[in-house]
Amino acid sequence: MDIPFLGYALDCILSGTVNLREQRMADLVRTRDVIAVNGLAVEAIEDGRRLHPGQLDLAWDDLVVVSATGPRGDPAQRLRPTVGHPVRVAVGPYEIAGYLQAPVGVDPINHVRRQRVIVLNFAAVRVQGHDGATIHAHQTLLLNGRHNLGVQVVPDLVVRQLVAQAWDPLRERLEPAAVHQATGGLTARLARGGILA
Repeated sequence: MDIPFLGYALDCILSGTVNLREQRMADLVRTRDVIAVNGLAVEAIEDGRRLHPGQLDLAWDDLVVVSATGPRGDPAQRLRPTVGHPVRVAVGPYEIAGYLQAPVGVDPINHVRRQRVIVLNFAAVRVQGHDGATIHAHQTLLLNGRHNLGVQVVPDLVVRQLVAQAWDPLRERLEPAAVHQATGGLTARLARGGILA
């Protein structure tokens, strides 16, 4: 089954489709080191370049976060109850806020230190790009636990405000701020390979 793919690398945003053979996107990123994306479109954060390399195998290590599109998991397979903790994550040009799912009674920060994939529900990603900030809302995000993620538990209001900004079509444009200057990131490697112009 082909499902939409939206991923965030340190220097670009990637979209396309993935042929999902697993039960859900979370299973794919937990079990594979490479994700084959079809119809890939890449937008460089630094300068807004848009490129269309077509089909490409993306390494999980190159991705910071992926939107969990497609089917949801089977509730019968959830062995332990979880609770959502409001968190903010700062990594590269992204500020991510959402509800971290951790087992009841487990410290959420200790929980993420052991995870390959960190699940955030009712989340938003603020992207600091070349022309200012944009905010994308997501039902579920899958964060790559291999990155040095600055995860902080925050008041619930912090998460609610960022998510509300993403859904408010009348919000004013956010003020531009410093752009993350990535060198040697995924965009640069694609360009060296002749895929990006």
